[in-house]
Amino acid sequence: MTASLQSCDVCDLRHITKPSIGWCTECDEGLCTECKEYHSLSKASRSHSVIPIAEYQKLPANVLKIVKNCASHDKRYQFYCYKHACPCCSKCMMESHKECQGLVELDDVIHSVKTSNALCEIEETVVEIAENLKKICQHQHDNLLNLKEKRKEIEKEIKKTRMKINSHLDKLQDDLMKQLNELEEKESSKNCKLLSSLEKKEKEIGECQNNLLNIKKHATDLQMFLIMKQIEEEVYNKESFLQDNEGKEHHTLSYKTNTSIQNIISDIRSFGEVRIESNPCDIVLIKKKAKQAQLTVPIVSTKSIENIKLTTHKTIDTQGDFIHGCCMLSDGRMAFSHHDDKTVRVFNDKGSKDFEVEMPCHPFDIVYISGNNTLAVTSGSSVMMGIYIIDLVTKQIMKTISLNSYIDGITPNGNQLIYSGRDNGIQMISLEDESLRDVVRDKMPVYCYIATLRDNIYHTNYLINSVTCYNLQVCRWNLKIRAIYQFLKQSRDKYLPGKPDGSEFYFNLKVCLMAASFQSCGVCDLRHITKPCIVWCTECDEGLCSECKEHHSLSKSSRSHSVIPIAEYQKLPADVLKITQYCTSHDKKYQFYCQKHECPCCSTCIVECHKECREIVELENIIRNAKSSNAMCEIEESLVEIAENLKKIRHHEQNNLLTIKEKEKKSKKN
Repeated sequence: MTASLQSCDVCDLRHITKPSIGWCTECDEGLCTECKEYHSLSKASRSHSVIPIAEYQKLPANVLKIVKNCASHDKRYQFYCYKHACPCCSKCMMESHKECQGLVELDDVIHSVKTSNALCEIEETVVEIAENLKKICQHQHDNLLNLKEKRKEIEKEIKKTRMKINSHLDKLQDDLMKQLNELEEKESSKNCKLLSSLEKKEKEIGECQNNLLNIKKHATDLQMFLIMKQIEEEVYNKESFLQDNEGKEHHTLSYKTNTSIQNIISDIRSFGEVRIESNPCDIVLIKKKAKQAQLTVPIVSTKSIENIKLTTHKTIDTQGDFIHGCCMLSDGRMAFSHHDDKTVRVFNDKGSKDFEVEMPCHPFDIVYISGNNTLAVTSGSSVMMGIYIIDLVTKQIMKTISLNSYIDGITPNGNQLIYSGRDNGIQMISLEDESLRDVVRDKMPVYCYIATLRDNIYHTNYLINSVTCYNLQVCRWNLKIRAIYQFLKQSRDKYLPGKPDGSEFYFNLKVCLMAASFQSCGVCDLRHITKPCIVWCTECDEGLCSECKEHHSLSKSSRSHSVIPIAEYQKLPADVLKITQYCTSHDKKYQFYCQKHECPCCSTCIVECHKECREIVELENIIRNAKSSNAMCEIEESLVEIAENLKKIRHHEQNNLLTIKEKEKKSKKN
């Protein structure tokens, strides 16, 4: 493990030694600076989580042993079976858990494991045990000092008594002193052993706390989830040790003088008696609640819009009508844009008005920018078209961005704002230099609201009661195609005025569009570098240049992908190129095939729509022999047969035409 963490795993396959600076928790491999950049741009791995290698090395060894792939099938865990309390891959689901009802997506179970109640209870228990150990250690230290003080007091009393008696009792005194020292030494030895054991347990608890902190910060959700039960058992064992020591009695030394000391020569056979007294322990341990010895995994209900129920949480008097926009602030406050009142009002989390800002326009939408703690307000249909930035500290308009179109809905995107500009389409503006970029050039409807999720942009259309989704990557590709189309259209109008049907123009346009879509490397495009692609990855659906192709073939996330020359890919029919390997509803890769509904399914499709279907099979088992299947052979034979028949018919018709012409010539001669 140490060696694998020191060098980049991708470069090792190229026989190059480079130190790794990051660790991909999805691929379980180290990455150098160059490979880390490619890893963050490749379609197969751009969503992966990469942490600094130094932080990864802090994770405990038992956490590092947890892998994300099934040990039986070497496939990634995707589901969780509540019945058997175990993660499952797609093959496990098909082979062993097909009848299990408590099967959910693993992502739904682990996505909030680091903030779950179970983990909070473990953290509280560890803190509680650490505090209790400190209390017990301090109590035992005090008890040790008390034993020494008591011993000194008894020694003084014995010596004082001895001075009053004669030498006949010297031997008895020595015996009693010996007994006293033996008892004190024996009890002190017991206390020292107990203190040593407590210090050891305290050190173990400290290590457990550090490990738990590192696991929570840097381990993956799956590692956290699977190690949680082991940690809880260790904590439970240490708590049991505390409970065993909690009820132990308090020991001390005491002395009682013999009342018959005056008859010492005739009656007294001992100088006195030294013994250990046991008193109830006055230490109070912290016990917040009874602990469970086993982790209970929360049941995750299937997500569906049909089973979402809304409840009224709070009602706020917004002190005005015609509110067109609202947003939540990081501290719980709420901001509203009052269109007719030309005002933006901010309310605290109790529902009381905090402050308001008068606007120079009729505000439409409003959004919170967490980066600089400001609000961005759009001008809607106002004559003063633009975006107004309100400083939440000074409670004033700090900046005005003037634009040349009406601005409706708005949403943040890092240090940029995406807004609906009506006739100008959807545009993106930088908050740093106010540079503009077109995202969607289609005309947007009036009063259109905008939202983003990952690479998707959503906008509303109240005229037809619809929501339209755009993909940021697809939009950028479409913009290139539109520019080429406009260029070719102008060229046709200028150089081909005599061809109104545009047949030749359509052919040239099609060829140019195909060339434009495949001419550059998809990974290099994200680095703002233009390089021609030489191959096409059928798994990632993107072109790759020679350099990126090498990385692609070595990276753990994509080394099994199929790559074909770009020239061969361009030969595929257009309707084949439209077929994607990802589910259009959930943007996840197809992995299963439902024979009942005759459709491919992703893991979310299985949980949401095909849970009751019994005819689910793995998609790879269906498509593995598709190219050599009987159905494909029959299609090929049918095509050959049809081609031969067409040749026969064409030959027959040609002969028939010649016969007709010969007969026509003969008839003319006659």
